[in-house]
Amino acid sequence: MAFVKMISADDRSLQLVPDDRRFAKFFDIDSCHLILGKNGSGKTELLMRVATIVAQQRGDVDIFVEGEDGGARLMTTADRRKLGVLFYTGLPYRRKLPSSSRVVDASLNGRDGSLMQNLQAFKSVSEKLGVKTDLRGSVGFTSSVFSNIILPSLQMVRDRYELDPEIRAILDVWPTGVFSEKLGDESLLERGYRMQSIRGEYSEKIRRAFQKLRPESSLLIELAVLEQMAMNSRGKADLGHDYLVYCGLLKNQGRFISKSFDKEFEKKVQITEGHLQRQKNVTRKNSEISFRIHTQAAMDELTRLDTAIRVEWSHLSSGMRAMIDQFSRISSGIERLSDRGIKKILVLIDEGDAFLHLEWQRRYVDLLNKTLSKLKQEAKITSLQVILTTHSPVIATDFPSSFVTNLDKAVHPEKTFAAPLDDVTLGSFGSSSIGTFAAHKINDLHQRILDGEVHEDDAELLEEIGDIVIRNALRRVKSNRYDH
Repeated sequence: MAFVKMISADDRSLQLVPDDRRFAKFFDIDSCHLILGKNGSGKTELLMRVATIVAQQRGDVDIFVEGEDGGARLMTTADRRKLGVLFYTGLPYRRKLPSSSRVVDASLNGRDGSLMQNLQAFKSVSEKLGVKTDLRGSVGFTSSVFSNIILPSLQMVRDRYELDPEIRAILDVWPTGVFSEKLGDESLLERGYRMQSIRGEYSEKIRRAFQKLRPESSLLIELAVLEQMAMNSRGKADLGHDYLVYCGLLKNQGRFISKSFDKEFEKKVQITEGHLQRQKNVTRKNSEISFRIHTQAAMDELTRLDTAIRVEWSHLSSGMRAMIDQFSRISSGIERLSDRGIKKILVLIDEGDAFLHLEWQRRYVDLLNKTLSKLKQEAKITSLQVILTTHSPVIATDFPSSFVTNLDKAVHPEKTFAAPLDDVTLGSFGSSSIGTFAAHKINDLHQRILDGEVHEDDAELLEEIGDIVIRNALRRVKSNRYDH
């Protein structure tokens, strides 16, 4: 058995490889097939059905494979034992897949999801994509710990506590009136920027004063813990107050630190300090200490500990990180099947491009193809085929029509490969590239022009229309209505 040519799933047939082998070497893997359809059209259910068919021990009418003469023949029971299936979805739900050693769920919420969180797999996929990254632990704080926690707390207690002279001097010149004065010639946005600038300036002054009063290493960890605690607290000013008392920057006059703060804060500070002391080659830069995480065990330990240490991959945007995570889970799943002696694998991806920025959608198929091609060679996979679903017109432009199945009966598929997005959106998705809200506004504007009831701001709205064809059409309507 070389590869799967067609799968019959109930009333649907997915032909993964065209009869005449058109574009036989189009993808670096053996085949890649795209399923389109609106919500509710049955895309996910079709993938689940394919997984169930592959997992069956017997069957003589569901799967066709390439024959020795290049044609097609029915898959035998012996063939089935050599074929595995991997399922992945980026959507936040868990699908019930067949229980079989030939089926792996690589999804984040899947049955085998915990097995996919593999440091080496993530690193390996990064290298395949030419991305240089390291897993690092870091402890640090942002300027907001002063502007949103410390500074408001100091303002609350300035008249009730004896403060450090330098901090008192900073608060004495705090321009309180700027936040309540009338706008005048200043716009609301300009006022917002000015207030932000003032907070930033005074927060920096407070930060420099704190650095003189607290040991540098202690201050960094304490502020990192404080900022982390504030993320889950509504009383940020109270947290700041407790911290100021804790570190002796306020002389307490009857106000004691809450027991919950004292216990949680001290524990997190001690655990964080202890972990940092065991690290080698620690890097300190501005308001952050970081170190490289070399092993899976070290990563697992940090995940369990209640510290202020963040674990993240360096030099990665959220989009690239999400894509590498997905590909590493798929790669780990393929290796898992390979280790079981399964060398012919069908990968089912349900909306793998979900939540990705448009630019990452544009690169998705290319990166998936390259990553799986390299993995196929490394793991000595005999046949590696992909079926994926999407709602993205951008993804659809990477596929010739021979590799596309559309589940929408009302939509007559057009050629999607390298087609303009407007054409793909209308021809293959049965939708418009303009939002319904915008369409209603344009239609209303058109009607007002025809009725001679143009509003004061309609001229500006007309010029905001980005589609030059629509904009010029409305200009002509307006000119005919008012100039003649």
